[in-house]
Amino acid sequence: MSADDAQQARFDGMLLQVAQESGGIEPLMGHFFGMLRRRTDFFTGADKEKAKALVVECFEREHALAARARREQEQRRAAAEKEKEAAKAAADAAKLSPAPAAAAAAAGC
Repeated sequence: MSADDAQQARFDGMLLQVAQESGGIEPLMGHFFGMLRRRTDFFTGADKEKAKALVVECFEREHALAARARREQEQRRAAAEKEKEAAKAAADAAKLSPAPAAAAAAAGC
């Protein structure tokens, strides 16, 4: 986990609780932007396009991180499935081939 991830994770519990108490993501976003409107100059201190660009930039960054995490998770799942199938194939092959000692005994060694 990067330092930025750790910094953001500090607020996960609190934000998750607010999301749950709000009734979901959309109300949470409304509460967040409402707080920015009431308590900061986010909407009045910068022009509209700069504020909007900041929101889009944050969204795009998090979306890219989520997409990368999903790809990595799918790759790990596929590798685990492939490993599981290889282990099963090896076990099945071992069942079909006679044990080396039995084969040697059968050959008269």
